[in-house]
Amino acid sequence: MSRPALVVVLVAASACGHGLHPAPADPIDDPAVLLARMSARRAALPPASATARVENYSKEGVAKGRVTVLADVAGRLRVDAWSPSDDLLAALYADTSSFTYFERGAPECLAGGSCRANVDRFLPIGLDLLDACGALRGVPPVRPPASPWRVSFDRRVGAYRLDSAVAGGGSQAIWVEDDGLPVRAEYADAAGRAYRMECSEFKGAGPGRRPWRIRFVDGANRRDVTFRFKAIDAADTPADEWRLECPKGLPVKQLPCEAP
Repeated sequence: MSRPALVVVLVAASACGHGLHPAPADPIDDPAVLLARMSARRAALPPASATARVENYSKEGVAKGRVTVLADVAGRLRVDAWSPSDDLLAALYADTSSFTYFERGAPECLAGGSCRANVDRFLPIGLDLLDACGALRGVPPVRPPASPWRVSFDRRVGAYRLDSAVAGGGSQAIWVEDDGLPVRAEYADAAGRAYRMECSEFKGAGPGRRPWRIRFVDGANRRDVTFRFKAIDAADTPADEWRLECPKGLPVKQLPCEAP
């Protein structure tokens, strides 16, 4: 299969001036408090539409383009890729039970289950559907821990660092501010392969503060994908804007869910 159009169009954080952020006067020493605040932030996120510039650096080369994104942390996702002249190049839709993808000029429309293999094939950020829906809103995945969480304040980043081993092998580290706002996450699997997510260029205040730049670095697959959001609308999106149907008369090919 040729490289899909959605892919085609599609360091640690440091304080300014090499300085260190001051340690909090009354630091939070219970990781459960920070995890609960981060979880509450995720649960409170409404469905949103956004426009972003995407840069995708991979072993296949460099691809840049404009996308529109509809994301609902409950597990609905639509991503459309556009040409400079506003022609639709490719579209992806996935919910918890189905997956649909087509690109302009293709001989067939693709459909199947919304497993990680199908979602990641056309949205190359290395995450399954639910994790991708949260991550595109600025909330990283939390893997099932295999050890008690540890918390420390990272003065280089200016945020709390939460660490744990991961069930099945590997580790995870998530940096969050005291109100539960995530700023960075790093993961390593049992083989030591690294993955990280970086949030930056925050706008807004309080519960509405959000990153407008999100970067995904997948070391195992040698991919580096950055979303730079130009507009984000948290208003309810009409149901017909989520819906994606294969063009009439175009054959539909079923994609199996393959092991990652």
